[in-house]
Amino acid sequence: MSVMNLVLEKTRDELIRMLYTEISGDDLGRTNVIKIGFLQGDPDPDEARVSVTIFPNDPDQEIRGSAIGHAPAAWDDTIFEEEVGSVLTWSRKYTVKARCLFTTGAEADDEAIARGIAATIKQRLEKAILKINYGGISSDTEFVCRSASSSSLRSSFVQSGGPGAYDFYIKVRFDVLTTTT
Repeated sequence: MSVMNLVLEKTRDELIRMLYTEISGDDLGRTNVIKIGFLQGDPDPDEARVSVTIFPNDPDQEIRGSAIGHAPAAWDDTIFEEEVGSVLTWSRKYTVKARCLFTTGAEADDEAIARGIAATIKQRLEKAILKINYGGISSDTEFVCRSASSSSLRSSFVQSGGPGAYDFYIKVRFDVLTTTT
């Protein structure tokens, strides 16, 4: 399996542990769905309530005019360093997106409560990504040589909707360094 897929799976598994398993069932900031790739209606966002999706690179970067999609620079894998003998160190880019769609409960009608829950989820995501240890992930030709770092972490928080359906979009982008062998 490729290093890219192994990092995606490790990210999913660790986020499930930190944002679902280790969070009390009555915590309004507990995520309901964490998966690699788009939800594609499984479940619908209003049923998911708080969903987290994980991607290589940034699936939104080509959407012009999108408040959460347009980035000033591409979020593609780039060569970080080239060493003698054609050994490459790559900056492998990843994006974690969260959507908080509040259509029931007090948070559906109270903007302050809804924003507080969404802000908590953003903070938990940022902290969780920085805590994940990708050490030991390798394939036949590549291995992770540095986990996510605070200097490369980028995040955004966009609110839409209104009373009855507050909707928040959170995006956290990070990279890990890998070395080819």
